Formats: sequence, C-alpha cells, structure tokens
Amino acid sequence: MIEHRVLLGVRAAYGSLLLVRPSFVCTVLAGRPPDTVTCATAGALGVRHLAQAALTARLGPRAAPAGVATDLAHALSVPCSPPSSPTGAGSASPTQPLPPLSASPTPNGSDERPHGARPVT
Repeated sequence: MIEHRVLLGVRAAYGSLLLVRPSFVCTVLAGRPPDTVTCATAGALGVRHLAQAALTARLGPRAAPAGVATDLAHALSVPCSPPSSPTGAGSASPTQPLPPLSASPTPNGSDERPHGARPVT
C-alpha cells in the first residue's frame, strides 16, 4: 500500500501545480487550452487540494474520512457531460451554454412536436 505521506505529497504537488499553472494542467488533461473561467476554477481547486493536504498532514490518518467526504462531494458536484472534442463540440462551457431541455426545432428547421403539443415554458 502507498504510504500516507506519499499521497499527501502527491496531493500537495498537484494542488500547487493547479494554483501556479492552471492553464498548463488543463491543456494537458483536456487536450486544448482552457478558457479563463476554467483556469480560475482549476486554481480554486488547487487551493482546496493544498488545504486538504495541510489539514490531513496535521491531523494524520484520523482526517481520512473527512478527506474522502470532501473528494466525494467534489466528484458529485462536477456536471456530467460527454468528453469534448478538440473543437469544443459536444461540451458545454461558460461561452457555449447547454441547449434548452424543451422541444426545439431540428437542424433542418422542422418542429417535430406531436400535433397539438405546446412547447414547455
């Protein structure tokens, strides 16, 4: 099993890298340069990783359940979306909002709602 201190070091190093070079990390992981909102979010995540590493180092193994809960809460808060292509198609970003959930015209311009159905407002 990996020693506790090694995992703390990895978390602290990753948090530091996110805080100092968020654009680099996002480009490596996503395969394309991020927008400014993504960079700011990655920097905030870096601060969280550093704080979590510091608290876990101070409190020792008894802090593990709180760390697991924090990681789980973060994982559940990330929106589920398909992987984006290098052009950004197939993903939503702050500059490219999600399409509305209501019925909308198809790409060819026709409206495929059943006869008499009204759009959701």
